[in-house]
Amino acid sequence: QEMYCIETLARVDVLCLDKTGTLTTDEMTVTGVIPFGADDNKIKKALSSIVKASDELNATLYALRDYSDSVSPYECSKFCDFSSETKWSGGTFENGKTYIVGATECILKSREKYSEVYSEIEKINQTVRILVLAESDSEPDKDSLPDDLKPLALILIKDKLRDNVNETVKYFKEQGVTLKVISGDSVKTVKNIALDTGIEGAENAIDMSTVTTDKELEDAAERCNVFGRVTPAQKKKLVVALKKHGHSVAMTGDGVNDAPALKQADIGVAMGITGSEVSKDAAAMVLTDDNFATIIKAVENGRNIYQ
Repeated sequence: QEMYCIETLARVDVLCLDKTGTLTTDEMTVTGVIPFGADDNKIKKALSSIVKASDELNATLYALRDYSDSVSPYECSKFCDFSSETKWSGGTFENGKTYIVGATECILKSREKYSEVYSEIEKINQTVRILVLAESDSEPDKDSLPDDLKPLALILIKDKLRDNVNETVKYFKEQGVTLKVISGDSVKTVKNIALDTGIEGAENAIDMSTVTTDKELEDAAERCNVFGRVTPAQKKKLVVALKKHGHSVAMTGDGVNDAPALKQADIGVAMGITGSEVSKDAAAMVLTDDNFATIIKAVENGRNIYQ
């Protein structure tokens, strides 16, 4: 969308990647459920109800829908849609119960109180996204969750790696470009995906929910290559911090929440098929085939022009 971006891409030494839609496809499937005293029907009923009440379905909700579509949902009386800030969605339904699904550490915040749940998470060694399903007798608020949440199950969702992603990662490594994975998913999930794709430094992944100051964020931006539980505001700050350290930064993304970071980067790259209109408008380059590997051709063309 900007002619100069071809040459800019040729000079990039750091490429920031969003996990979902870049390293992985938008295809997800539920591969397992770990219940906590709830039967299969209750779990599916709760998930089906949440999916039906959601305004917009994303890849995660499509996976939950496919898993739970054999049962009929409850009608919803009050609902809070998923937010990248809160990392959960849920509502109160006609049976008087509130069901919440999302990131475990954002819903069941006390590791001591919910030690059984966190113990089960530690045992999981698959490359999967882990969601928790919880219930309550109280209504949620978009800014706060009920205090009496009871875990019903852990939901394991498998991401599908994009074709040729390992070859693409290898190419950038050979070209001296540092790849940094920035994702809102749990640090364990992002770390495992990064290890699978061969990204250097994946073993030193950092949980950005533990980073509280700008100084810590700047240090992490330079020191780490894999970031989990990143908020949209932190994505933008990470790009700013990398540029402050003298790097030429490219950023890929496909969601509305990626737009601020795409604009801030030296070159923003959006996905043309699955990407939101907002992310495409914010980007200097759009991959019309949605293929991360296509960036290689753009870099090679850019370097020809640059030379």
